Amino acid sequence: MKKLLKLTSAVLCAVMLTGTLSGCGGIGPGSSDNTVTIWSGGTGSKSEFDKVVREFNDTIGKEKNIKIIHEAKENMNQAMSVALQSGQAPDLFQQGSVAEYAEKGWISALDDLPGGPELIEKYKDLLVDFKQVYQGKTYSLPSAKTTYGLVYNKELFKEAGIVDENGEAKPPKTLDEVREYAKILTDDSKKQYGIVLPLKWSGWFSTEVKNVVRACAGYTGYDPTTGVYDFSCYKPVLEMLMGIKADNSYMPGAEGLDNDPARARFANGNIGMKFAANWDVGVFNDQFPAEFDWGVAPMPTISEDERYLQDVVYNTGYKISKASVDKGNGENIMFVYNWLLTNEAQRELYKICYADPIHHDIVADIDPSTLKKGYKEFSELGDISVLAPLEPQVDISGEVTLERNFIDNVWAGTMSIDEAIEHHNKVMNDGVKKYKELNPDYDLEQFIIPDWDTRR
Repeated sequence: MKKLLKLTSAVLCAVMLTGTLSGCGGIGPGSSDNTVTIWSGGTGSKSEFDKVVREFNDTIGKEKNIKIIHEAKENMNQAMSVALQSGQAPDLFQQGSVAEYAEKGWISALDDLPGGPELIEKYKDLLVDFKQVYQGKTYSLPSAKTTYGLVYNKELFKEAGIVDENGEAKPPKTLDEVREYAKILTDDSKKQYGIVLPLKWSGWFSTEVKNVVRACAGYTGYDPTTGVYDFSCYKPVLEMLMGIKADNSYMPGAEGLDNDPARARFANGNIGMKFAANWDVGVFNDQFPAEFDWGVAPMPTISEDERYLQDVVYNTGYKISKASVDKGNGENIMFVYNWLLTNEAQRELYKICYADPIHHDIVADIDPSTLKKGYKEFSELGDISVLAPLEPQVDISGEVTLERNFIDNVWAGTMSIDEAIEHHNKVMNDGVKKYKELNPDYDLEQFIIPDWDTRR
């Protein structure tokens, strides 16, 4: 690691161009301890991140007279809110809304900081309005990705005979197979179930259901080729879920099940499948260790002949406290900011399974046996994933969404899937018109991509 970090020093000297920094040999105003504070919400992985920080402090940081101090906060959003309002914010942090924080003057734009415009240029194709950019200014840069897939219990699959020609567990490739395998795997006498569906989790529909839809249709409601919201793409996935309900092949009590208990049940070994994200790697290795062989598969599609790129989400990235910049710490902060984005630093963070870089080729040569189980597989899903198209703003205050109608009414049998979809189509398209009426200069044409096509 030290060799890589020393190489990073040379890379940073090259990156921090334009002469705006105090030369690579003399960063900072010359005090004996030029610190840059970083807050994260990753309390479970604090010790791993601290190892990388210590290497920086002992090598590059020591050479440049900069020391990183990292703190992990249990309730990061609340901690940041208090710190920003009291002027005690850390120099770098990831939580919070770019738009809100920029409006309140709590964060600094990279455009106005030394080396910032050059960094922005490197990431210009990955930046999203309201996520990294606000009113023409860039406040953060994405540094890691979240990918989505289906985790499955290989041992249960083999016991049930769901195997390929080599006798290896064969994950489902289609929606029909998810339902079929769930039914085969369910044995109520053993308290064993084909799949677990945490309907109580606030992120269930917008994460698990939505990402299956994306793999099946290429979009998740907003059709960028027409500029119209059409949620009929959800119908096959919702029908699969209702089929699983009719078969009683899911863990009972889904309506009252949150995600942590659902993940714990999968880790116990009596659940066949669960939709998941790469953040679940830490859960199944550390929080709720799975003591059995499990695998990661792509999201199922309608058919093997009709598959679309899956969803990938790039993180917002680190934001920079304006109060820190105003105190004269901008150069030190930008040195650390650059370091965090170098390939060398991203490789080290990947090795400890702390952050999955946007481009997998940076880490493709790293021995998967040195990583936590499942991490490499989730990272590789990025190769069949793409960012979702931007969607127009809507004003749907007070309306019932498709998510709520499905969980509260369709699942309960009091509303049909078609009725729920038709209702939400009207809500969303009326919401676009309402927002446009309130903001007449809002350009809806920017969201239309006539040639959008993510078929694999």
